[in-house]
Order: sequence, then C-alpha cells, then structure tokens
Amino acid sequence: MVFLYDIIMRAYYLAIRIAALKNPKARDWINGRLVDSCQLIVDSKIANYQLSTDNYQLIWMHCSSLGEFEQGKPVLEALRKKYNDAFIVLTFFSPSGYNIRKNELLANIVTYLPLDTAQNANKFINALQPTMVFFVKYDIWWHYLATLHEKKIPTYLISALYRKEQWQGFSFQKIYLQRALRFFTHIFLQDETSFEILRANGFTNLSVCGDTRVERALANSIANKTNAKVENFVGNAHTIICGSTWLNDEKFILEWFNNPLYRDWKFIIAPHSISSQRIKEVQDLFKTAVLYSDANHSGRVLIINNIGLLSSLYRYAHIV
Repeated sequence: MVFLYDIIMRAYYLAIRIAALKNPKARDWINGRLVDSCQLIVDSKIANYQLSTDNYQLIWMHCSSLGEFEQGKPVLEALRKKYNDAFIVLTFFSPSGYNIRKNELLANIVTYLPLDTAQNANKFINALQPTMVFFVKYDIWWHYLATLHEKKIPTYLISALYRKEQWQGFSFQKIYLQRALRFFTHIFLQDETSFEILRANGFTNLSVCGDTRVERALANSIANKTNAKVENFVGNAHTIICGSTWLNDEKFILEWFNNPLYRDWKFIIAPHSISSQRIKEVQDLFKTAVLYSDANHSGRVLIINNIGLLSSLYRYAHIV
C-alpha cells in the first residue's frame, strides 16, 4: 500500500507542476515550497528560544486550508493560553490557507507542509522536534504520521468527520484510513455517526467533541467587525448568504432567487474558488449580479470575489 501511495504522491506533484504553467494557485503551491521550511524552523528556534527548559513545548498544528484553520483556531487559542511560552508552528497544504494566515499571531512560524515523502517527513520532524501535534479534520499524510508514531510523539486528529460510504466495500481510501488513523494517539470526532463508524472498524481511541468551527462561528458573530460595503448592499432587506459554493449549488440558489416569494430578498454568494472562470459562471447565472471588488453595490446579488471575508459576513444574514 505504501508503494502505491508513493506513486500517487509523485503523480500528484507532477500534475501540480504541469498545472502551475497556467494555474496561479498551483504556481503558488510550487513557489511556496521553494522556501526551506526546515531551515526556517531551526533558525527561528535558535534565535528565539531556550530549548532546555523543563516546561518547553513545541506544538505543531497542520491545516489543509482556510476552512480547516477556522476549525483548528479555537484549539490553537486554548493551547496558547495553557502554554503561554510554547513555540507553535502552523502548516498549510493549500495556498488559500497560507496566503490568508501567513501572519497569524498565534503561531511563531507559519509555513507550507512539504510534500509527503519519507525523506521530507523525516527531515521536517527532525528539524521541528515537536512535543505534541494536531491535524485538523481530514488532511492525513502517511509518512508524517508514521514518523511521528515511530518517534512516540503524541499526535491528535481534531474535528474529524466520516461518512458510511467511505467505509463500505473495498477501496484504497478505506484501506488507507484503516491503517493511517492507527497512528493517532487520540481522535476527536464531530458526531456520533463518525464515532460508531470508527468503533465498528476496531478503533477505541475516540471522543465525540463536536465541530470546533462552531466556536469560531460564535466568536465571529459577536466580534465587532463591520463591513461598510456589505451593509450598503444589504440595507434593510432580508438577506441570504451562500458560502463556499460550487456551480450545482448556484443553480439551486437561482431557483430560490427566481421564486416570487423572495423577490425582495438579497443574496450574497461566496464561491469556493474565486478564479475568473468560477466568477464568470456565477455571473452567467445571475445576470445583474455585482462584484464585491466593484464600486457599484446595487442590485439583488453580490458576489464575494475575495478570500478570507466570508466568516465575518454571516452577521448580515437571515438565512445561511
């Protein structure tokens, strides 16, 4: 299985290199990894910390992208509060997470996670020497987990969520999860369904703790973070916010938009991707829609062509 996994990793890397010739996000993914994360960590540790103290903690949290960071942040805040002097490293797989949170104040270093190979995992973890590690939701990398397990470093999976179809029949995904999840010291799950699925597959190191993104949503809802552009667009109208949408979602939203019962409502649509192609797809469906980046914010549909804004906009919604 590991041999097949390594082939998939190399094929993925090759596909990203090819895509980077035209795709800006893929180019960011490649260019971001030109920085030597290991040397960055070593230099920062030497410059800022006395590593011999008995209470020293080096905490590593890995998030796939921005959404997973929103789930991990409440845990990161709690860790920072408990271990005030800890050295915290935050890694991302995706540019959409790294580019928005590269200056995150909760962490001492924010960097990309090198591609998951045995060599990269050994080099990264030897440079890092973490005392505890947290992976968020679903970004589960074999060589990193195997190396952490071999070195007996406590490693936790938080806000994990699984569906029954992922564990039915015979598939590479099922075999991979059955083996890779064994590396975790403990797994914190979002719901009882996930708990029952893993327990039926022989896991016992489980707890149901809910979705940590709820804490972030509550914190955002009471934060005094207003947006004049959106307030001007919404006015006194009832508003529906559609977050992280894809084309099929937007086709469904169009039916709602055309329903006479909602003719006085306003719609804010934040596509999952803000590439020019995706924005055009939304504009083709909603002919009179305006862009957040434009000066004109009149009409019934506002398209958020900006990353990192969505979480602070839900305060303006009547329906999400």
